[in-house]
Amino acid sequence: MEDTNKKNNNIDILEDLQKIKDFIRLLWTERKLFYKTCGCAVVLALVVAFSVPKRYTVEVALAPESGGSMDMGGLSSLASMAGINIGAMGNNDAIGPDLYPMIVHSKDYLVRLFDIPVKTMDGELATTYYDYLLEHQKIAWWGYPMKGLGKLMKLISPEKEDSLPMLNGQRNYMFLTPKERSVIEILQTHIVCNVDKKNGIIRMQVTEQDPLIAAVIADSVRVALNNFIIEYRTNKARQDYNYMNNLYKEAQAEYARTQAAYTSFADANLNLNSVRAQIKKDDLEKEMQLAYTVYSQLANQLQVVKAKIQESTPAYTVLESSTVPERASSPKKLLLLVAFGFLACVGTTGWIVWKKIIKG
Repeated sequence: MEDTNKKNNNIDILEDLQKIKDFIRLLWTERKLFYKTCGCAVVLALVVAFSVPKRYTVEVALAPESGGSMDMGGLSSLASMAGINIGAMGNNDAIGPDLYPMIVHSKDYLVRLFDIPVKTMDGELATTYYDYLLEHQKIAWWGYPMKGLGKLMKLISPEKEDSLPMLNGQRNYMFLTPKERSVIEILQTHIVCNVDKKNGIIRMQVTEQDPLIAAVIADSVRVALNNFIIEYRTNKARQDYNYMNNLYKEAQAEYARTQAAYTSFADANLNLNSVRAQIKKDDLEKEMQLAYTVYSQLANQLQVVKAKIQESTPAYTVLESSTVPERASSPKKLLLLVAFGFLACVGTTGWIVWKKIIKG
């Protein structure tokens, strides 16, 4: 019985091998068709590769200061293997590194990049980053018909571009125009921020069609994120400083007033020995001394609050600075050739199977 099963299995294997050989032989007989389709695929891949505008990617890396003060030793290493940052757990800050990607894609952050001056590598264009993204982006040749159709539609029914309201003499970005919204959507795809949960390293990538602009914006993104976090971290301390500074100025003015009143009365009554004048002089002197005491205490407290701002300011170490890339990051010509060739082979094989086997 066992010998019979082994013979049947061997026969099945031989039949399967024969079918595979027949299938390979069938494909080999149609090799000229493969040459044609793969050749067309290579040409098409080259056309696509040289038609798509080049893009350059620049990456910067930052290491924020640790929020925790405890040395957890081996426990910290084990937590890092599990993707947990114990240092961040010890930090009570509402905006931690895990939220930085959300900050980088927020409108409040991206509008800070609009007015950055940029210049292309060849020096032919010098404008703002906003204008560069809106008016000077290259597209593939097959995109021009759609672009022309879009311009035609705008001529037929032009969009009303409302002017932005002003707030305290500055542009109020609570009211974004359609063009500004489109630029923000572009920026959200051009800028990528990732945070390594194991070591807290912040990596930001900027992709642009010009290598110099990509490098400039990558550095500007780093600075903008640093300033954004500094403003958040020092917000309470700066409010305390402004409040204390106002009290200090009021106390300074009050001390100057009482001092002037005392000196004026003392000079006017220099040769008078009346009891009433002496009492008035003593009262003015006490009032001046009290004003000076308040003024002196507020001056000391103002210095303490000022130091608190510096203490609250986070520090970042630049691990990888922005540099102008020498090679484009996309399109990847070799990858396109492989992908188009693979699709051509699969498509040709499917057509042969349908024509020769299924259809008969």
